[in-house]
Amino acid sequence: MIVLNKADLNDEAEYVRYQAEAIAPGVDVFVTSVKDETGIATLSGYLSDGKVGAFIGPSGVGKSTLTNLLLKKEVQKTNEVKRKDKRGRCTTTTSYLFELESGGYLIDSPGLREVHAWAEEDDLDNTFSEIAELAQHCKYRDCKHEGEPGCAVQAELEKGFISPERYDSYLHLKKELAFLNRRKAEKNSNVERQYEKQFSKMVKREMSKKQNLRNY
Repeated sequence: MIVLNKADLNDEAEYVRYQAEAIAPGVDVFVTSVKDETGIATLSGYLSDGKVGAFIGPSGVGKSTLTNLLLKKEVQKTNEVKRKDKRGRCTTTTSYLFELESGGYLIDSPGLREVHAWAEEDDLDNTFSEIAELAQHCKYRDCKHEGEPGCAVQAELEKGFISPERYDSYLHLKKELAFLNRRKAEKNSNVERQYEKQFSKMVKREMSKKQNLRNY
């Protein structure tokens, strides 16, 4: 889910929520505010019956403050917002697992900014199903949807049927998956080379033993 915290600091919080929903269709998005407890009941409802949740976001967005409110006690240290830009300060230095009254669990982490995807092309197509469907009508089978002639995705983007934010999210995730696939391939290649080296050393040792026995 996407939690837009500190809604009390933004008069256009609902509009921001609408933008987030447009970028991530099918993902639950809601706003929260510790100050007036907006959305806290909804957030608490997600964390029940043994479910484990983790707050992921930049330092100072209020993860520890939300944790304290959900636990109904001050267990995590928090700081006042900065006077200049009203942003929070990083206070959490260690990850903790807390049990909630609802029966769920919550992980609070020190400024965890992002998680890397570990998925396949099918997951990308499922997440961006409308783009995957349009891609079948592109002129070229290997179209990357980045300006090639006859690109059906670009055509719908220009017409406004696909939002620029949605399109950018698609390209970002596609590039990240490509990067991760290269890393996995390199890792597998390194493991294979290491195995070959170890096998070669073993063969040389055995050959050397046999040679020594013959000399003896």
